[in-house]
Amino acid sequence: MLVRLIVLVAPILMLLPAQTPAPAGREDKVVTVHAQALPTPALAYALLPEINELRTGVVVQAYLKCFMEQNNFYHNEKVLEERQAHLEMPLAELPKSLDKRYGGRMLRYADEAARMTLLDWQATNDLRRDGMAALVPDLHVLRGLANALLLRARLELRDGDFHAALGTLKTLNAMTCHVQQHPTLIGGLVGLAIGSQTCGVVREWQQLPESPNLFWALQRAYPRLVDLRAAWEGERWFALSDIKAALAPESPMDVTQLPKFIEKYQIMIAMMSPRDGQEAARLALAQVANRSQNAQEIARARQRLKQTGIPPQQVDKLPPVQVVLLDELLRVEVLRDELLKWTSMPYWQAEAGLRAAMDQVPKEDTSALLTALLPVVAKVRHSQIRLEQQLVLLMHVEALRHFAATNEGRWPARLDLIGLPLPCDPVNGQPLKYTLEGDLAVLETTPLRPMPGITPVRLHHRWSVRLARP
Repeated sequence: MLVRLIVLVAPILMLLPAQTPAPAGREDKVVTVHAQALPTPALAYALLPEINELRTGVVVQAYLKCFMEQNNFYHNEKVLEERQAHLEMPLAELPKSLDKRYGGRMLRYADEAARMTLLDWQATNDLRRDGMAALVPDLHVLRGLANALLLRARLELRDGDFHAALGTLKTLNAMTCHVQQHPTLIGGLVGLAIGSQTCGVVREWQQLPESPNLFWALQRAYPRLVDLRAAWEGERWFALSDIKAALAPESPMDVTQLPKFIEKYQIMIAMMSPRDGQEAARLALAQVANRSQNAQEIARARQRLKQTGIPPQQVDKLPPVQVVLLDELLRVEVLRDELLKWTSMPYWQAEAGLRAAMDQVPKEDTSALLTALLPVVAKVRHSQIRLEQQLVLLMHVEALRHFAATNEGRWPARLDLIGLPLPCDPVNGQPLKYTLEGDLAVLETTPLRPMPGITPVRLHHRWSVRLARP
């Protein structure tokens, strides 16, 4: 399962909206918005289905109904290229031939699925048995469904149908939450990508005349849209479950089992290193062979295994190769938990702990499992923070729109003058950096510092907000 995550990280991150190059890893945007006060009543709008919209039904099964007899819509290369072009072009340039009821009944199935109450991915049995080799095809197809819904939302905005667009945004955000409940980091990443794309549509909403103010709607949706607890827990229990079961100390491997496991181990390492898989597998196997032939190394590994509570008589019966691999697996589990224990805390409180855990993996470490698996946790955490920053920026823009609407089209001199509970920057726990530059209100997030062994895709955001004049 985690192997497939590593192979798919790059294509999933490509789902994020295309950005104009900016200096020092910064995402620059100029956003022209229309002043709009907060709605009355305050909770008139929502960005997730509300309780009165929910219906009994099985969520995943209903999502998959969207694909029945629709191979051309989701898999035809020309159709997909056109859809991607329509997602990237300005709203005003979308062809009039595209109707806001885009997708028809098949996308209405998605609306229904997003409002159902029974969510069961039926994934735990496969993950428990297959571990990182488990297949997750239902997650992959939902990426295509999300793109179709994103285009429908843009067509609704083009036509000024805010009611319909809000319904589609609810569907997309519910899908984000549902996918993030899949007990894998793949599910977490796909959910974050859908959430990031949906933020782009909300930003377009803000730039349209008479668009309702979504400050309170964003404030209510924010915690649920970045919740990866299921993904972190699934990573801990299932990522290495098949490897752990095969290396169980109560079952010493015999001469017939070892070659089969070594072959599986080689394939796993090769998949974790898609650029140089065969070479990585060769080096990993050589590492295992060298350690298993070193009597002193085997003695130290056996002692470490006994210190973990494994009965000494079991450890003494294990063949050297199994001792080496089990020792490496337990080391991975220790450092993995050192990373995962920080994932439930705000990033600005957890960063030092995450960094210290990553620093425990020396650059010269030869453990294939350790150097390939652990950085993935930090990468997904950074992706989570980037979505949080987008949501925080959107809330600030809505707060600015409200202030301008109630103060004769002026920007506030300071953010605290707005009088709304603005969220802090998730990176440092402090207010966003805010400056006035002529007629622009400039919002800037704190850069994410690279973690040892990884480089963030994007370091921070700078949005220059301009008020549209009549």
